[in-house]
Amino acid sequence: MLNDALAGFRCVDFSWVFAGPYCGQLLGDLGMEMIKIESRKRMDVVRNYPPFAHDDRRLNSSGYWNTHNRSKYSVNLDMKSEKARELITQLITMSDLVLENFSARGMKAIGFDYGRLRDLNPRIVYCSMAGFGHRGPYKNYVAYGPMQESQAGIVNLTGWPDGQPSRVGTSYPDAAGGVSAAFIIVAALRQARRTGQGQWIDLGQTLTAAALTDTAVIEYTVNGEIQQRNGDYHRFFAPHNVYPCSGDDQWCAISVENEAEFAALSATIGQPELVRDARFVTNAARLQNRQELDEIISKWTAQYDHYDVMHKLQAAGVAAGAVLSTVEFVGDEHIKERGFMESFDHPVAGEKLYPGVPFKLSLTPGYIHRPAPCLGADTEYIFKNLLGMNDDQIKQLDDEGILV
Repeated sequence: MLNDALAGFRCVDFSWVFAGPYCGQLLGDLGMEMIKIESRKRMDVVRNYPPFAHDDRRLNSSGYWNTHNRSKYSVNLDMKSEKARELITQLITMSDLVLENFSARGMKAIGFDYGRLRDLNPRIVYCSMAGFGHRGPYKNYVAYGPMQESQAGIVNLTGWPDGQPSRVGTSYPDAAGGVSAAFIIVAALRQARRTGQGQWIDLGQTLTAAALTDTAVIEYTVNGEIQQRNGDYHRFFAPHNVYPCSGDDQWCAISVENEAEFAALSATIGQPELVRDARFVTNAARLQNRQELDEIISKWTAQYDHYDVMHKLQAAGVAAGAVLSTVEFVGDEHIKERGFMESFDHPVAGEKLYPGVPFKLSLTPGYIHRPAPCLGADTEYIFKNLLGMNDDQIKQLDDEGILV
């Protein structure tokens, strides 16, 4: 639609699993025409990843697939065929972007490296999202979220001081890589529209994750300090923790950064005298005695539901947030008011709720344009409308086994 922020841009999308498809999801929700290239011989592996909408695990019912591949078209081609590669080449010559997240060897092996495509289409923006990038001794290493998270230093920073390193509970580098790629792609597309010259984006997912580790790297390079695992504590402020509430496995996160906030917290929990207690009179003192302070706060929070704790403290100007389960998050009044969860009807999975567009633009808000495509569902549409092929030509491709 004309009011889509990225209307008029087209992408040939070879990406798979999480990072690349999430980038494509963001671009597609903003109106870019995303053409996903697959085949039944080598389809995106997450088509077979749980959760499934049906117990029989039918091909197009994966919730993982249907979330990160909505707002896209699917073209089904056997990329080992020379004719298939010719068709993809035609699509690339009329596109603005090529997106892929294979290892450094992947695209070159099928003849679609940046050097060749730049000669075919000088304005093409080519985004590579290899786990370790295309330069350096690790460039050919296979990389998924857990090892990228480890290499980025995130796992070593996460966990309790006396415990082992821990993952953060989700494929953080994939999500960080997807968001970073979408951002830099838009910048490169703007440059290409201005100058007629595209460029190659060599994005290493590990580094996009490392770039978001706050001060850990800087702290070492500036003063030689190595940041240690702190659990839920903050190194510089107290109180800063998650506190037990009245319900079963209910918690609320509370963070105080200055004296005014601590005074507000003390008054709200009915102990205004804490601001005069020598153990807590300054932030330095509170850090020194934070376990005792946490015990005092926990006795108060344990009397209330985690939402009640959040609302009472927020009303007093203290940063507090209920620790939500997935069920609570989906049903949360704020999430509903923001319209984050969107419902769409998929031809196989049926009508389900999906996480929607996390940002809101006033003129071009972004939305789920279409359900994630069934494998090869749009092959005929793309070939007819973009490549000008007729029914007989498409049937010949099918007869030759090129449309797998």
